[in-house]
Amino acid sequence: MPRSRNIKPGLFKNEILGDADPIYSLLFVGLWTLADKEGRLENRPKKIKAEIFPYRFDLDLSMALAWLMDESFITEYGIDGKSYFQVNNWHKHQSPHHKEVKSEIPSIEQVEKLNENQRLADAQLKHDSSMDHGQLKESASYPLIPDSLNLIPDSLNPIPDPLIPDPLIPDSLIPEVISSRGVNYTEQFELFWQAYPNDRRGNKKRAFINWKKIDSEMYALITDHVKRRVVEAADWSSPKERGYIIQAEGFLSGERWEDSWIPVVDYSETTRGNIERIRNMGDLNG
Repeated sequence: MPRSRNIKPGLFKNEILGDADPIYSLLFVGLWTLADKEGRLENRPKKIKAEIFPYRFDLDLSMALAWLMDESFITEYGIDGKSYFQVNNWHKHQSPHHKEVKSEIPSIEQVEKLNENQRLADAQLKHDSSMDHGQLKESASYPLIPDSLNLIPDSLNPIPDPLIPDPLIPDSLIPEVISSRGVNYTEQFELFWQAYPNDRRGNKKRAFINWKKIDSEMYALITDHVKRRVVEAADWSSPKERGYIIQAEGFLSGERWEDSWIPVVDYSETTRGNIERIRNMGDLNG
C-alpha cells in the first residue's frame, strides 16, 4: 500500500538527479511511497510501474532502476530466490509514523549474515564429504575387510553416488538434496542457463530449484524469451546501455519471462519522448 512521505527542497537541487532523465527522479520519489517503514520494498518492476506510472504503457523501468542503483540511491539484494530494494539513507530523510506497520522484509545485514552462515555450512559439508571419501579410500587398503569398497558396513546396499539424485526423496526436500548430494541438472535447464547473461546468472542451484517449480510446458518459451531478449532488448544487449538484469533465480521466481522490453533501435528515441511529454505537460499546466 502506498504511503505518504516527505519531499525536501534539496531533492530538486541534487546535481546527480538534475543531470538525469526526469523520469528517474519521479521513480525515486515513487519508490519512497512504496517502501515500508525501513525503506525496503520488493524488486518487482511490473508492480512498481503499475503503482507509479499507471498510464505510461510504453515505459520500461529497467534502465531507471539500474541507474538508481549505480548512483547509490537504492541497493538491490536478495535471498531464497526473492529480490528486494533498500532505499539508501532512509532514516536520514524520512520519519515514518510510529504506528506504521513494522517491516517484514529482512535487512541487508540480516541477509548477509544468513548468506555467511550458509557459506560456512556449505564449507563444513564439503569438508565432511571429503573426510568421508578419505575414510572410504583408506578402508580399501585393507582387503581383509569384506565388501569395504562397495557396501556400507552391516548393509547389503551399495554406497549411494552423491551425483545421482534419489527418486524417493520428495520435491519438498530438493534444497537439502542439492546441498548434500549434488545436482543432476536437466538438459532443458542447461539450455536456459547457457542462454542467460553469464554475469547475471547468480546461484545455479537455487535457480534450478525455481526452475523445477515451473510447468515443464513453459520451459521452451522461457528459454526463447531469454535468447531473444539478449539480442533485441536495449537493457540486456548493449554494454553501454546495459540495465539492471535480475539474477536467474529471481527471473524464474518472479515469472519475468512475461516482461516486455524496448528494442535497441527504439530506446534512445523513447527516452527522449518521455522527457518531451513531461515538458509538454508542464507547459499545459502552466
